[in-house]
Amino acid sequence: MIFQSTTPILYSSDIERSIKYYTQILGFADSWKWDDPPTFGGVNHNGFNIYFCREGQGHPGTWIAINVDDVDAYHDQILQKGAHIVQPPQSMEWGLREMLVKDPDEHYIRFGQPVSLRNPSDKTLPADVDFIDRVPNNAELKKLMESVGWSAQEEKPPADIPLTSIAYVVLAEDRKSREVVGCAFLLTDNA
Repeated sequence: MIFQSTTPILYSSDIERSIKYYTQILGFADSWKWDDPPTFGGVNHNGFNIYFCREGQGHPGTWIAINVDDVDAYHDQILQKGAHIVQPPQSMEWGLREMLVKDPDEHYIRFGQPVSLRNPSDKTLPADVDFIDRVPNNAELKKLMESVGWSAQEEKPPADIPLTSIAYVVLAEDRKSREVVGCAFLLTDNA
């Protein structure tokens, strides 16, 4: 079974107001509505969807997380448009730089981006490489395996390692393209 995507459905007391906030303030590109007056609707930006249900399917105060490429620039952009920013961008100990935004129905959106683990004084690697702690997706893992000559035909390829045995991952990413160019895994036998 391969999971393809997820779409949060948020409680909304006013679909029109929700769509207006997410498009005009938060910068979502597209929107749609169902019924007149709307009882359901949604917004989309770069394939990321959020749906709204009028006075149903959830409760005010839901939290969702959205990763962006530059949380500081995004903060400045939406602050000028009047976003309700609860917490400006901060680097967190779990390797993300995050900010909290509240919408008109009291939902919290945690916008964040991975923070490089690279020591700025390290001159041994190219300056355009960041180190990020996150598990690579299947396409990234396949590309990394191919780059070192591993294939699925080998007796025990690294892809057979269950994700639960991965204790920690550090990826090397190209700073501009965010393409994964290398990785290191810390594995455990869960003993």
